Amino acid sequence: MSEEEVITEKKKISMNMDELTFGEMEMFEDVTGLIMSDAIKTDIVRDAAGRPVPDPDDPKGRPLKETKMGVKAMMGMVFISMHRDDSSVTFDDVRKIKLSDVDLELSEDDEDDTGKDEISEQS
Repeated sequence: MSEEEVITEKKKISMNMDELTFGEMEMFEDVTGLIMSDAIKTDIVRDAAGRPVPDPDDPKGRPLKETKMGVKAMMGMVFISMHRDDSSVTFDDVRKIKLSDVDLELSEDDEDDTGKDEISEQS
């Protein structure tokens, strides 16, 4: 990406964590210096009583989850996404992007019903 290129509209970045290649995970760790499994955590959202909050958008009734990560991990995910489209993108290019210019959404394939069982056990 050249110095003249500027993001003119919000860039939507959707990434399915289960679709990352080993090479992309290695690239993430190389550019950020972080171990991916330590840098990006997905937790079940719980109410004040500690019960899982159901995800209103999940027809199976699984719990709502939130992904937590630091700035460097977020930059790593943006870098991987942009690098997929343009291999000339560097981590320094990502450093120049405003947070307000990126809409980052991470997801995982969620085939098991573990969360559903957890909700019924605590009801």
